[in-house]
Amino acid sequence: MRVALTMFWVLAAVPLAAQVGGFAGADNDRDGLPDDFEQAVLEKFRPTWKIGSSDCNGLPAEFLPGVATPTAKAQNGTIYGQVFIRGSDALGFFVEAHFYDLWALDCGYINSHALDAEHVSVLIRAANPSQPLSEWHASQWYAAAHEDTICDSGQIASAAVINAEDTGATIWVAWGKHGAFFSPQVCNAGGCGLDRCEASTTTLTSVPINIGEPNAPLNGAVWTNSASWPLSAKMRTDFRTVSTFSSLTYEVPDRGGVSLSTTGAPVSTVVGYASVQSSAGSTLPPGISIFGFRRNNVLVTEAGVPISPPIQNGRIYAEVSGPVNTGLAIVNPNSQPAQVSFFFTDSDGQNFGHTTVNIPAKGQLGRFLTEPPFNSGSFVRGTFTFSSTVPVSAVALRGFTNERREFLITTLPISGLLPAMDQSVVFPQFADGGGWTTQLVLVNPTDDVMSGTIRFFGQGSATTPAEPLEVTVDGRTGSTFTYTIAPRSSWLGRTAGVTAATRVGSVHVTPSPPSGVPSGVAIFSFRRAGIVVTESGVPAMPAGSAFRLFTESSGNFNTAEPGSLQTGIAIANLS
Repeated sequence: MRVALTMFWVLAAVPLAAQVGGFAGADNDRDGLPDDFEQAVLEKFRPTWKIGSSDCNGLPAEFLPGVATPTAKAQNGTIYGQVFIRGSDALGFFVEAHFYDLWALDCGYINSHALDAEHVSVLIRAANPSQPLSEWHASQWYAAAHEDTICDSGQIASAAVINAEDTGATIWVAWGKHGAFFSPQVCNAGGCGLDRCEASTTTLTSVPINIGEPNAPLNGAVWTNSASWPLSAKMRTDFRTVSTFSSLTYEVPDRGGVSLSTTGAPVSTVVGYASVQSSAGSTLPPGISIFGFRRNNVLVTEAGVPISPPIQNGRIYAEVSGPVNTGLAIVNPNSQPAQVSFFFTDSDGQNFGHTTVNIPAKGQLGRFLTEPPFNSGSFVRGTFTFSSTVPVSAVALRGFTNERREFLITTLPISGLLPAMDQSVVFPQFADGGGWTTQLVLVNPTDDVMSGTIRFFGQGSATTPAEPLEVTVDGRTGSTFTYTIAPRSSWLGRTAGVTAATRVGSVHVTPSPPSGVPSGVAIFSFRRAGIVVTESGVPAMPAGSAFRLFTESSGNFNTAEPGSLQTGIAIANLS
């Protein structure tokens, strides 16, 4: 069985943490490599540093953990490290290790300044990722010096030439400016001729401290993304000629889950899709892709896209108004072209914009509805309906540009064109007040008018049933509301969010006979200081008695540690 995982932003797949180098520890920086494997790599290939005995800043510094602004704790020769996947080609499987000497001060002859982030890196290869660490060998080394300046003196050297295939390279550090060089002779010619490496040196072989990845720092290294220095820009590849993965295998343990992550290394956005193929006799696992967008090294938005089974028709909520736009990606996983027909329906149930497009075999069409070939025009809200001559996979996203011109993304569900036979559906969570608002969106999958009631409930307690909860929706206050949806169209209701305290609970949607059940999504928005900082969409669900979901937790979420993660769950009792 095959399904497509449809994405707007797909960069490069990485292997499972448990399959690398015989190590099977935790992967707290979520880069596909076990943290204990990364530490073993850092220790095997740690360089020997030759630092001038009279360097004006002494030794590299140790920085206070858990403090976002880089703050030197001691100038004690601490070295930091990072290991991440580079990909594979005919020569084998590659990882890249970086070694950072971080200084409290650049005290060179010109352009001195506080904080100095320097590094060297190594490209390491194994025939396949399951081989033991003894079979991993360095192929190339890079020494950074005056990066991205007119005096850039960075060097790449073959590991065999500098005798550093199975151990660390020897690195000479320029006085004051702290550029890295493979020999004192090269050092003394570097930096536009201004660098010099002293004959009398202090030898440093510190065990590196793993700082993880920019979006998931380890050992309290939350200062990697600080604008006070260019460290985060140095945490990407120095070797741009190694290929990335186009396919990989996976194995999910009984009742378990696995997580993979792209590196985000390409400078320009790469778009496409990923397909998942189960082995013969194996059940296809459910899954979700979580993609995020960063600006100036700050995570602005994330959205989860569930794995998308092939369908031949579907309908989505569509909104194009002011700061809101809707995007759609359709993938044709077949070996023959797909003819996809589509049309829009406005809030009154009137259809328009009938068009047919061709998606080639294995191809993808991903656009906003305002763009060709969809060309929605000045369309406020309603639905978008499509049908295909062959099964396709699809995902819809709602984009909102907030008051800081940040683009926040929310996943929208795709409904079939037949009404569900359930007696009701539920939104297990809504939030209103304290900065939160909830938009409830219902979509009519039929050609008939749909109507019914919407009821809001509080949380209740272990001993007290949940009571109806009064909220204000579109200017009306109550705990029960009615809805009427034109054929093929949609309904939208927004809570006011005016109370100081946040109120949470569930929302029950019950159709009036003989109407079927609409599909729907709840869109949570949180506003801080007048700015919408996050939005997330949760689809309406039928009742069930057993569920399983992917969970993760890292960092200290309760103290708002940057990069920390925690999974939340809401369960509503309909009885």
